[in-house]
Amino acid sequence: MKRYVLVAGYASSEVGALMATLSFIAVATGAKPALIMIDVVLLAGLGLWLWWRKSLVAAALTLALVAYEYLFLALSRPGSTWLRTYPILFLVALLAHGRRRRYPPRGAVSMETSHPPRAKCF
Repeated sequence: MKRYVLVAGYASSEVGALMATLSFIAVATGAKPALIMIDVVLLAGLGLWLWWRKSLVAAALTLALVAYEYLFLALSRPGSTWLRTYPILFLVALLAHGRRRRYPPRGAVSMETSHPPRAKCF
C-alpha cells in the first residue's frame, strides 16, 4: 500500500509542478492575482519533501492538494482543455513511476558488468 501511495504522490507532484509553472506564468503576465502564489509555494514545498524524504504524509498531501486544484479548475472553468490534459499526464506519470525496476540481487554478478574470462597465456 505504501508503494502505491508514493507512486500516486510522485505522479501528482509532477502534475502539480506543471500547474505551479502555469500559475507562476499567469501571475507574471498579470492574468492571475499574486495570491495564487501561496499554492505554488505549498506545492513546491510538498514536492521537495516528497522527493527528498519519500514520505507517505507528503505523498498524500500532495495528491490531495493537486486534486483540490483540479476540482477548483473544473468548477471555475468547465470548458478548459486542461481538464482533459491533467488526468492524462497523471496517468502517464502513474504508469511511469509504478513500474517495477528489475535490478539483479545484491552481490550477484550480471553479464553486463562481469568481465569475460581471459585465455591463459603460456
